Amino acid sequence: MPVCSTRTLRRSLIFGLPASTLAMVLIFLAGLDSFATILVLRRQVGVELNPIMRWLLDQGDVTFLLVKLLLTALCARWIMYRAWHPYARIAALVGLSIYLPVVVLHIVNNHAQLLN
Repeated sequence: MPVCSTRTLRRSLIFGLPASTLAMVLIFLAGLDSFATILVLRRQVGVELNPIMRWLLDQGDVTFLLVKLLLTALCARWIMYRAWHPYARIAALVGLSIYLPVVVLHIVNNHAQLLN
């Protein structure tokens, strides 16, 4: 069984979390965003602002989900395997900075519409 040194373990942490955990959080948030986007668009109460994602949605829900989750998974994998690199840490921060507010916005908007 391979033994990791403390230095290696410390370098694989991003914001105090194991890089693999952070990668899974990013993929989970992307999935929530994808499903919430589809729900909002099907209820005709919002629009997709990203023109590339709008085009993918025009190709079908399954295509949209697969491409978005695949791209996020590839980025998360890069972050996970390059956790020691400053650019991976910046990418993780950018990913969280984008997905967290978007998912919170989806939750707030959907909850507000249920109250009406």
